[in-house]
Amino acid sequence: MHARKRSPAHALDPLRLNPPPPALHYRSNWQGGIRVNAYASGGLLPASVVGTTNNNLMVGADVYATFCALAGVDPTDARAAAAGLPPIDGVNQWPSISGQTSSGPRTEVPVGSTAGEAALGGAGGRAADTVVQAIVTSEGWKLMVGQTGQNIWTGPLYPNKTSSWKDVPYDCGIPGTPPPKGKAASGCLFNVLTDPTEHEDVSAANPDVVAALYKRIQTHQATVFSPYRGGPDPKACTEAINTWGGFWGPFLP
Repeated sequence: MHARKRSPAHALDPLRLNPPPPALHYRSNWQGGIRVNAYASGGLLPASVVGTTNNNLMVGADVYATFCALAGVDPTDARAAAAGLPPIDGVNQWPSISGQTSSGPRTEVPVGSTAGEAALGGAGGRAADTVVQAIVTSEGWKLMVGQTGQNIWTGPLYPNKTSSWKDVPYDCGIPGTPPPKGKAASGCLFNVLTDPTEHEDVSAANPDVVAALYKRIQTHQATVFSPYRGGPDPKACTEAINTWGGFWGPFLP
């Protein structure tokens, strides 16, 4: 949704569809990487919600479930269920979008990382294992744990000629363990409603909130779906350069 990666960058430019500089990159779990603008339009929208703003929690997976509800079809994937795969994560957001309800169906959103245990400061597990590294609540609380890269705030126009930075992950630490050097408490806690650019870590002042949200992170981690995604294959780049004119294309034999 935005970039420290922390930066709601370009928030004032609707053509960029970016919020104002939050901490920086789309490949991180700072607000600059997970918070996005979205728009709804069309004849199904009641006139009462046209031109209004909806700040309820929604995620990309909800689009499928919402469209299925509008079409009157069951979103359940029976073949996937038969194969032992988990059900979809999406929920129907139409009552919230259409103004039928003032609150949304989500009270929290777990935020994952495919950096595996490395994101949590460990060396175990596979490199591409999924870990729940953050959680955002409808009350505005956001707790991040472990190490997150793209730890910079960008200017209104980025990159530019003065841009120069090295991506050194910021270590939030793990609640219940000694805090990293320079931090008063483990875990990075922000209120992204009042501090959307994540400048003020309030973990030390809110230990009960940190503990409660970290427990929710652990609960979500227990049911994470993390299939083996394979490793890097240099043939993908070779085929893109030599066969597909610089574009990604099939590369397996």
